[in-house]
Amino acid sequence: MHIAPRPPPYYSACSGLSVYCRGGGTARRLLAAVEGVVTGRINSGDIPPEVVERSIESFERRPVVRGILCSGDSTIPVSCLMDAIRVSPIGVRNSIGADGAVLSMIADRLFKNTAASVNAKGITPAFGTACEWLDELGVYVCGEPDLLLYKGGGLLGVVEHKVALTFGEYGGTVRRGLVQALMYAWLFRDYYAKPVDWVWVFVVVTRYSTSRVGARGRVASFCIRVGGGVRGLIVDAYRALRGGGVVEVDDCRLAGLLGGLCINGRVAFPAGVVADGLNLVFRGWRLVEG
Repeated sequence: MHIAPRPPPYYSACSGLSVYCRGGGTARRLLAAVEGVVTGRINSGDIPPEVVERSIESFERRPVVRGILCSGDSTIPVSCLMDAIRVSPIGVRNSIGADGAVLSMIADRLFKNTAASVNAKGITPAFGTACEWLDELGVYVCGEPDLLLYKGGGLLGVVEHKVALTFGEYGGTVRRGLVQALMYAWLFRDYYAKPVDWVWVFVVVTRYSTSRVGARGRVASFCIRVGGGVRGLIVDAYRALRGGGVVEVDDCRLAGLLGGLCINGRVAFPAGVVADGLNLVFRGWRLVEG
């Protein structure tokens, strides 16, 4: 498939020296080009009628479908766990209304349909679901990322697409997408014959508004080592969901999920990490040696 629109800029938060983070540049350019198609179609009004129709149908069925999925006794989707997670301090969620919800679903479908037809330099987009049994909860936690990227027969990255109906601050949207993508990455870590240790996590954001003309795209990328901190978040979120509570993911907890730490309340990452991606999710952070 030929992708003509100019791709949006991308941001990276991966150490340029790490041998575990190879392949991210090609994947970012692929995703940026896909997002360029999505925003191009939104800007030109070139949206297939069937995409609009299916998005409206999905919106109308959503309350019933989510009610069934989120109340299951033996299985819980990651998307339901996100209902019990509050990402702060810039993760406040505002109601977007019915029109905004349908527009979000339209952008999601455009992104998936476009990505599914692309193959660039050995990277193959795909879709899939992974589940993990958690003994202490007595349930299977399952996740279906918006997109998976494969290269050389192995998993290269997990992709989460989000829509921000604003041209203003959208850091909270990136943070929520990142937390969700991290949980997907944890579920897929042992899904293959060769367990995944390091993996790319991409958050693709489509920004547009119902009151202004135009759409913009961003691709935030993070090369992370899949760790037990994500498992702990999943357990906490499930218990909060069932108990009617909320799990707070502040700067320090989010940094820990990404391999960083907090020193005197300030986020820090090992030297060598590129700043741009982290600037999208943290208001302030610093580098430390080691």
